[in-house]
Parts: sequence; C-alpha cells; structure tokens
Amino acid sequence: MDDGIIKEALDGDYLELQTSERAVLKAAAVIFQGFIVAGKVTPETEKELLEQAVDYAIRLAYIVDSRVQSEGETNLKKSGG
Repeated sequence: MDDGIIKEALDGDYLELQTSERAVLKAAAVIFQGFIVAGKVTPETEKELLEQAVDYAIRLAYIVDSRVQSEGETNLKKSGG
C-alpha cells in the first residue's frame, strides 16, 4: 500500500483518538481488511476504499447507538437528562 496516504493524513499532526473514535477505527479496519481479502484494494482504489470503510463503520455505530441502550443511557433518559 502507498505510505503517501498515511503521510498525507498525519503530516505533522499528533493523533489522539477518543474511545468512540477508537471503536470506529477498529470497525473501519475490519471492513477495510475485508476489501483487501476480496482483492478490491489497489493503489488506485485504496484512498476511496479507506474512506468507504470509515463511512460504513460510522453508519454501523449510529445503528448500534440507536438500537442499543447502555445502562447509563437508560438512567439518563429516565431522569430527564
């Protein structure tokens, strides 16, 4: 894969991800891995498929958030918060 994309994304920046961002990153990595295994990743498609993997991971996170309530979320909603 092209290290240029990584340099472009991180050039001079320090990367610090929050818990939810790390979860989306992990999901996106698994999705992108699927693209690799399926033979879809080429130098020409890499950047587009990376972005698509992140988009899919975010969509999955929204679906999970809308359908699954943690105990803390339930308590907040019941208390009007």
